[in-house]
Amino acid sequence: MVSKDPQITSCSGCGDELPAAMLRLHVCDWWRWLDHQVDLHRDELDRFERDLGAYLTSTRGQFDLWYAERGRGHV
Repeated sequence: MVSKDPQITSCSGCGDELPAAMLRLHVCDWWRWLDHQVDLHRDELDRFERDLGAYLTSTRGQFDLWYAERGRGHV
């Protein structure tokens, strides 16, 4: 989010808005940071999920799933 107040800035890690003077002391909340990173990389995550789904439904992907499951039984 972008503030109209020049004294307020957004943390690049979590997107939290805070006074510019406090930015150096700011520690991101882990959950807020994670949500912000997911929002920033939504397109990449969507593409990865589509590609993974396509791979896992392919012949090679099905074989790899079978082979991985088979290997787990020997541990």
